[in-house]
Amino acid sequence: MIENTETSEVLEIKGENEIVTTNDLVFLVVDGFFTMRRILKRQLHDIGYNNVVEASDCQQAHSVLKDITIDLVITDWNLTDMVGGRLAQSIRNDVPIGAMPIIVTLSGEMTLTEAEMTNIDDYLNSTHSADDLKEKINKALKKRI
Repeated sequence: MIENTETSEVLEIKGENEIVTTNDLVFLVVDGFFTMRRILKRQLHDIGYNNVVEASDCQQAHSVLKDITIDLVITDWNLTDMVGGRLAQSIRNDVPIGAMPIIVTLSGEMTLTEAEMTNIDDYLNSTHSADDLKEKINKALKKRI
């Protein structure tokens, strides 16, 4: 990665001549806990992603998705108003945004079945690091491009 000191943009070189400005990507972080949203937002900032929109539940997430162009969703699997898998399924069923990458966060030792994985691109355990998050984001973006 290269930081452009004039604009504070973080640039990632992909291939020989293609440069992607990571600051241009917009992330939606959905979690019922303010602290977890802050942790994810800070980790995203630490790995070069500064455009982060937050939602505390599925209803807010759907409002954001209608109003703002989002490039990737990171959502808790256990939301208070809807299981995260249902949020992913509703995103997949929405034609304009259906191909959007989705990563879910899981509590404790929770794992997902193959059927539950069908609507998401990847998942993170609650003890993930910023490097783990970066790896999952890169994998999800490559999968959907």
